[in-house]
Amino acid sequence: RVDRRQRQMCIRDRLHPYQKQIGVLGLGPSIGTGPNGIEAEVIVVPNMEELQNKAQMIPGKIVVFNARFTTYGAARVYRSDGPIEASKYGAVACLVRSVTGYSLQTLHTGGTSYNPSVSNPIPAAAITVEDAEFLQ
Repeated sequence: RVDRRQRQMCIRDRLHPYQKQIGVLGLGPSIGTGPNGIEAEVIVVPNMEELQNKAQMIPGKIVVFNARFTTYGAARVYRSDGPIEASKYGAVACLVRSVTGYSLQTLHTGGTSYNPSVSNPIPAAAITVEDAEFLQ
């Protein structure tokens, strides 16, 4: 039994159209992916409105929130609430652009939240600004 949360960097490959290693850092207290990880198509959205507009395209995919940094308060909502919202539309995981105005390939993580009314929480992690742009 593990009594403490473990967040660690994992490297994943994006296979199409280019191969690139992407660093991810789990958001606290995200659930894990399980021993086999998750392999799924990625869909990138800039905000919650676009997530809702693409609702029919979300099931079974990894949602990437590529929200531009304007202020910390405006951008962090995607980290705190994005995984919950993505799970409502059937996403299998959520990646969030690091909440920072300047990155230098640096992962910036923090907390996410799970609403007890959501029966299917999904894994969530931060990716760098540069990788969010690459996935776009």
